Amino acid sequence: MPRRPPPGLRASPPRRVPRPAATARPRIAPSTALQVALQQMPGSLGLGVELLPGPRPVYSVKLKTGNRIHRVLVDAMNGRILNR
Repeated sequence: MPRRPPPGLRASPPRRVPRPAATARPRIAPSTALQVALQQMPGSLGLGVELLPGPRPVYSVKLKTGNRIHRVLVDAMNGRILNR
């Protein structure tokens, strides 16, 4: 049986626990993310594509240009470059 508050005090409403956001599914393929990143850095060699965890899907594309390795972030929903 729930306890009643003392006279003159109101019971507080129950707390709502926020739900975790549903993870959206990527709309573009990893190969498309690689193509977008390669267009951003012509002459590079694609080393790999990884879907990063989080509420909004983002691909991390590793590219090699000469002796340097670059990481390009591509929005998996619309294919836009997020860093550069």
